[in-house]
Amino acid sequence: MQGREGPSAVPPLCDKFPGMADNITVEIDLDKVLRAMDAMESTAKEGSRAFRTAFRRCANTIKRSVVKSARTVTSNREKANLVKAVAYKSGLGASVNAWQGGYLKSGRFFNLKWLDNGTSDVIGRNGRKHGATPAKPFFWQGVDSAMGAATDQLEGDLMDALIKAYEKR
Repeated sequence: MQGREGPSAVPPLCDKFPGMADNITVEIDLDKVLRAMDAMESTAKEGSRAFRTAFRRCANTIKRSVVKSARTVTSNREKANLVKAVAYKSGLGASVNAWQGGYLKSGRFFNLKWLDNGTSDVIGRNGRKHGATPAKPFFWQGVDSAMGAATDQLEGDLMDALIKAYEKR
């Protein structure tokens, strides 16, 4: 990447959300994990399953924290539970997403990004203004509060998943 230097080298995730970084990186001692895999004679399938399990547990820890911080913004628990946590099938990572949205029991679509970023005036079909939603940021507060625990938990969960796969044989 030529022409990019310093802290501004990380481009924003999307033009609509200029403060968001693309990825949050968590570092683990991979040599220790690979040595454990060699000692247990783990197959690639068992290894990727162990990574997927560890990433899923880590992502769910962050998800619980984001849901808890979303509940401080909205009293509707159904809206707060729209946060999704997914571990990639390849076992290479996980994501926590609050921007997808979903349908509530009432059949209406709701997106948590509307609460996090706020909205401008909404004009209905009849030309009537329905008001704006003020920004109440909660997502990054939840991620930051759980990141330390998730980082500490990741390597332990990975080793536990490897041991469980070894004992299962």
